[in-house]
Amino acid sequence: MTLSGGTFSAPSISGGSLNIGSGNFTVSSNGAMTATLATVSGTINASGGTFTNTVTVNGKLNANGFYFGSNVSGSADGLYLNANNKWFADGSFKAGSANNFI
Repeated sequence: MTLSGGTFSAPSISGGSLNIGSGNFTVSSNGAMTATLATVSGTINASGGTFTNTVTVNGKLNANGFYFGSNVSGSADGLYLNANNKWFADGSFKAGSANNFI
């Protein structure tokens, strides 16, 4: 473990940066964290970011009121944008507006 530019007194570390495992887990003095091969549980709150490769969602993904996955509208699985634009796993779909749709 490397601690630079700070102090360590159990149970806290203040100032500087922390490096455990040759860069596999680091926290900089400004709060930037790198955790290689991390498994995270609980709630993640972020204002931005990028996922690379496959993201698995168990349940439904809510993107600003647009739903993807299971139980997106009642028990229907699929894609739900709004009451007039939806496509379900059973093949049913609706696209358009309230009075003009296919």
